[in-house]
Amino acid sequence: MVVGLWHFDELVSGSAAEYRSADILLFTAGTISASVIYTWLCNNTRGSVLIACLFHSVYDVTLIWSGVIVPIPPSESWIGLAGLAAIALMVIVLAGPRLSYEVFQKRVRQREVYHE
Repeated sequence: MVVGLWHFDELVSGSAAEYRSADILLFTAGTISASVIYTWLCNNTRGSVLIACLFHSVYDVTLIWSGVIVPIPPSESWIGLAGLAAIALMVIVLAGPRLSYEVFQKRVRQREVYHE
């Protein structure tokens, strides 16, 4: 939810101001779905924010270039969102609702014991 609000200013200003409320809801759902994937990536790469940032960059570039190659009107963006939501749902089902956070915490504790 916070991620959707973080990007909300993009939707109400500038070139995105012509979006309908349905587009805003789709965008927010997409950012929430993406944040599930980013969180899972961070938790399962020893807390590497770099990997999550790289994935975010690849995701953004893919969206931009796919829109240049095949122009998709905002009303059809639900297709990509459905795919992203399906991946996020798969991550939640396979990794659990905490997105493997326990595994990440266990690694941090082991690292702290190892360095002491």
